[in-house]
Amino acid sequence: MTTTTPPPTNTSVITLTVVTYAGSPAKLLNSIVIPLFEQEHPGVKVQVLSYPFTSYLEKEMTVLEAGSSQYDIVTYTQGPGPNILPYLSPLNESAFNISNLIMTVMNFGGVYYNPQTGQTTLYGIAPWASVLVLWYNIKFFDNVTLQQEFYNEYHFSLNPWTWQNWTQVLDVDQFFTSHNITKYGVLIYDDPAYDLNEAFPLVFEWYYMHNSTLNCGNPAGLPGYMTLFMGCYPKGWPYSFPPPSFNNSVGVEALKMYKSLVSYEPNPSVLTVSFDNTPSLLASEQAPAGFTYMSQMAWLTPQNRTMFRFAPAPGGYAGAGATYFAISKYSQHKDLAMQLLELIVSTTCRSSPSTPSASSR
Repeated sequence: MTTTTPPPTNTSVITLTVVTYAGSPAKLLNSIVIPLFEQEHPGVKVQVLSYPFTSYLEKEMTVLEAGSSQYDIVTYTQGPGPNILPYLSPLNESAFNISNLIMTVMNFGGVYYNPQTGQTTLYGIAPWASVLVLWYNIKFFDNVTLQQEFYNEYHFSLNPWTWQNWTQVLDVDQFFTSHNITKYGVLIYDDPAYDLNEAFPLVFEWYYMHNSTLNCGNPAGLPGYMTLFMGCYPKGWPYSFPPPSFNNSVGVEALKMYKSLVSYEPNPSVLTVSFDNTPSLLASEQAPAGFTYMSQMAWLTPQNRTMFRFAPAPGGYAGAGATYFAISKYSQHKDLAMQLLELIVSTTCRSSPSTPSASSR
């Protein structure tokens, strides 16, 4: 009797590791993208490591700075983009339908501009975007009695859409706290671990927009640098990046304003206001309003979502927020990682990861 030995099979499994923060990115990957990718790529498994927003970047950078291949795909937001850039692998633009992406957001953190050559290089893909706006509780702001009392005392409208500057936000803070309507004033992030990168630029942008010497006619700043750098390269400036825009009297003025805004919040030594806890603080009505990302509405119960409306920052602008997906230059599976990025982009162009917006963050 002759027996036949079946050919050996390769049972090894390739694991792609994605690191991100808990919330919209992790939910999208686990619920939609990964099942599709693993179905199309037998023998490949994708694991998602998610951490709180205020600590995920530190964990990423520790691994990347060590030159480890532990992570294949990393995520970041626009604030720390310059720090993580040296550890990323350039991306092939032709692999993506760039027309489906919001290029203003891409320029904030996904594209590096080389002023010496005038060329740009793609390092991170932002398949969705969110905006940092004011959430305001309609229980307080639609109250006719409060509206009239506020107008009589401060002589402008309580309607956030009419506010023209951050001084008016301080007046709102004073009104709600001095009348014991709410425990805190309008919330703005003050967590030093990361959220200062979001909050101070939001405040400073008002000053930047109103100072042509700093913005040089580019109120959003240059691609990849945003408003914390000048909107041009002054004549004779010798470096490859534009000059910082906030290390001057204008920046000091914005910082003083930010300090005043934070003074109407919990003492930071006791409780910091962050991306992670702002929605719950607002839902508990400890504050009348607060600045956070629209995508976080998905964190609330359906009932709590009906408590809020949205408005821009005073003066009519909003903070741009995006989550950038990138490939670690130390990844041992760059081709597969690139294919996963392509699927992330194609999937999110058809289905946003949270409602009514998707994040950022």
